[in-house]
Amino acid sequence: MERAAGDGECGYSGTCVAGACQRPRHFDRVETPLYRFYSPRWPRVGEWGFGCDDGQCIWTSGDNLSAGGACQVFLYDAAWRFGTTPLGAGEAVTCSNELVTFRLPAAVYRGQRGVNFTVVNAQGQWTFPVLALWR
Repeated sequence: MERAAGDGECGYSGTCVAGACQRPRHFDRVETPLYRFYSPRWPRVGEWGFGCDDGQCIWTSGDNLSAGGACQVFLYDAAWRFGTTPLGAGEAVTCSNELVTFRLPAAVYRGQRGVNFTVVNAQGQWTFPVLALWR
C-alpha cells in the first residue's frame, strides 16, 4: 500500500517526491501478506550449462536478457554476498532476449572453483546471481 510522505515511509521501493510516494519507473509492485513480487520485465535466468570444448564457456537461457540491445555478464566469487566486487566480466559475450553465451576469462577459470554470474541487460536491469561450479 502506498503511504503518504507525512508518515515518514514510502515502502521498500518508493521515494517521497513533493509530499507523495512515487514508484520507480521499472517496478510494478504487487503486495502479498509475506512477500513483494516485481514485474517479469526484469531479466531472468531459466536454464544454464557449460559449453566449448574446454568447458570454459557458459550458456544461459531466460527472459528479457538483453532487453532488445546489448548485455553484459559480471562474474563474482562463488561465495557471493551483496556488495562484493566483481572478479571480472565474461568474454566474447553474445546475447539475445532469450539466450546469452560467454567465455570465462582464463585467470578466473584457473583461479576459482566456480563463480556467481549475473547478466545485465541494455536497460541496466540484472538477473539474480547464478552459481556455476566446475571443480
